Amino acid sequence: MLNVCYSPKYFAHTHTNSMEKLKAIADQLSLGDFVKFHEPDDLDCNLLYEIHSEKYVNAVLTGEPTKLATIAGFKPWCEQLKNAVLSINAGQIRAAELAFEHGISANIAQGFHHATYDFGGSFCTFNGLALIAKAFPSKRVFVLDCDQHMGDGTVELAS
Repeated sequence: MLNVCYSPKYFAHTHTNSMEKLKAIADQLSLGDFVKFHEPDDLDCNLLYEIHSEKYVNAVLTGEPTKLATIAGFKPWCEQLKNAVLSINAGQIRAAELAFEHGISANIAQGFHHATYDFGGSFCTFNGLALIAKAFPSKRVFVLDCDQHMGDGTVELAS
């Protein structure tokens, strides 16, 4: 049985429609009998301030200033988008906990590796990869980024 984190809260209407794929993946996985879904708890936003600048985190949480709040590429900023981003990152934490307990897990997620200390980019708002390292400081974290290009935010935050 594969433990998978997913929540309907992972969705927000965006101009790219990119979050629709997360539900599509969850729907396909639910057709089999090999997945146990877990809905993450709320994210402790204090962790975000440990990996990103206060100015940037505040902008994403409040929508102000708009230019910084939307710098990751999602426009316009809205409460639904903020909640989706926070839920997806909470799923990162829960998936890590499940992996520590069961040896493997997954989070149906998107948008992490371009988020740097001061801002997001390329539809990556917060760096959920660095978030795991910060949330579990006693663990050794290995990031295998299989995207077609380098995750510059993860590289910056790991330095």
